[in-house]
Amino acid sequence: MFKDITLGQYYQTDSLLHRLDPRVKIVGTLVYIISLFVVNSFIGYAVCAVFLIAMIKLSNVPVGYIVRGMKAILIVDPDNDAQPSEADGIGENPTLEEKDAAKEARPNSV
Repeated sequence: MFKDITLGQYYQTDSLLHRLDPRVKIVGTLVYIISLFVVNSFIGYAVCAVFLIAMIKLSNVPVGYIVRGMKAILIVDPDNDAQPSEADGIGENPTLEEKDAAKEARPNSV
């Protein structure tokens, strides 16, 4: 069973990315992850996706190997429902004004 989960496993091949210094790969990965959190537009995400596809091509790792590794993510979250909804009993995220109004409406209890 565990041999089918390839996410994070090393795939030995000769490529430009495999020959890079490990420190460069770690810093590059951190910059990419941070950029995913900072970007907030469709164009920014498109640039991130194009960059990811380019890195996959440069790595010479077969796409099937990568897709097979994504099975582990689907096993962890089979619904792929990352956003809370009213059905979850959480509701929408309140705005800052709504939070302030709720604070003012509460009696001062110490």
